[in-house]
Amino acid sequence: MAIPLQEQIRQFDLRTAIGLPPETIIYRHPEEELDHTFFASDEFRTRLVLKEDPKKYDTQLLYYLFSLSQDIDDGINNTADSYPHIKDPVEVGKFRELVRLHTPELMQQIQKNFISMLKTSGEKIREHGREVVMAFPKWGSLAILRAMEKEGLPGEMLISADISGSVGTDTGHARAENLPQELLDPNKVVLFPDDIFDTCVTLIELGIARASVKAEQNGIRVNHRIFHNPDEFEEIMRKARKGLLPEEETELVWKELAKILWDVDVISAPFSIKNPPFAQAVISLASDIWNDPNVSDWDRQKASIQGQLMFQTHYINPNHWIIGGRWGGIPLLDTKVRGITIWEEISNHSEKYGVSANQLEYLAQTGILELSLRSFSGLDGLWVFNPEGLCEENMPNGYGEDLLPYNQLVQYYADHIASFTLNRWPDESVNSVIQSVPV
Repeated sequence: MAIPLQEQIRQFDLRTAIGLPPETIIYRHPEEELDHTFFASDEFRTRLVLKEDPKKYDTQLLYYLFSLSQDIDDGINNTADSYPHIKDPVEVGKFRELVRLHTPELMQQIQKNFISMLKTSGEKIREHGREVVMAFPKWGSLAILRAMEKEGLPGEMLISADISGSVGTDTGHARAENLPQELLDPNKVVLFPDDIFDTCVTLIELGIARASVKAEQNGIRVNHRIFHNPDEFEEIMRKARKGLLPEEETELVWKELAKILWDVDVISAPFSIKNPPFAQAVISLASDIWNDPNVSDWDRQKASIQGQLMFQTHYINPNHWIIGGRWGGIPLLDTKVRGITIWEEISNHSEKYGVSANQLEYLAQTGILELSLRSFSGLDGLWVFNPEGLCEENMPNGYGEDLLPYNQLVQYYADHIASFTLNRWPDESVNSVIQSVPV
């Protein structure tokens, strides 16, 4: 007799898998001296994503969340051998929360090959008399940027850009702010390294910005539906990535994106990719141009560079939630958990967490609503979170959503942060400490 799905999922327990009960995290009392320069460190910036300047957040909370994230990863790294490998058989009625995909040694070799290819590509571009810069999305590519700096590349060639392709755990929401002029110069070729290409909307932001400058300087009109209605095209991309469009239309979406990037000299250079149709569109375009006897030597060289970069990228199962991949000590791939989601979990179940309305208000004033945690980003090697792909879409009616892997992760953080709140603002003294919380 088959085990009911509800009972199967109850065997999946993220708290047991991760361990680390709330009391293992040391709460820092306000009187302790804090090093504020720490908030500019690579380690901090890749574990917490802040929408505001760190000074606008409660420093106690920031230190606590950083310590929590680090301790979770350290705990898993120290017991890595006890976790199953992705290829291990799964018993009937069992679900897994975390599995190992690649060893740290294999990841180091993949990373080394990627850096070598990036460096070689830049050299080939310069050999053709073209200036080249590399655009690094600041939230996902800091580790790659640091690796290129170690290769001795000049700083003016390595450009950090405020380009984001995700909101919380939802990908496909492009945003670019105050792009540096070096990335907008139509005379420069832009290599675009990123930790992972998924929905690929970050590429649209850079492509449209460069197309706008090119059109203004050259007095031309850009006749392209991406340029004229990017929001609409991003929605089409999200549908294509989720398999909600007919095959022919899906293929056309990625061909259009590949074409506009080619037209504005943006070369895709993902470390890893979860979007095979886009990769195929880029490779096909590069192949067609390389084989065209009428193209210039430069176009043929650019096509060769683009094809090689896309061939060597690390291809990942599109359905996997990839985490870990720490690079030179810097956290890399992650599952983002929005602070507001954690706060709402505690608020909606305040009796369960033992947090009062006053304490919830003080917690909200810390800035938690304006940050995201990058969960599991400090794991050594490469891992998969939720390998069986459990989500609301494939669950029957009446299924307990609180048992879903991502929701369990939110609850796990909520347990810890509720404990922090209760220690930080005990009911009897909450009025005396509120002045330490920024408004």
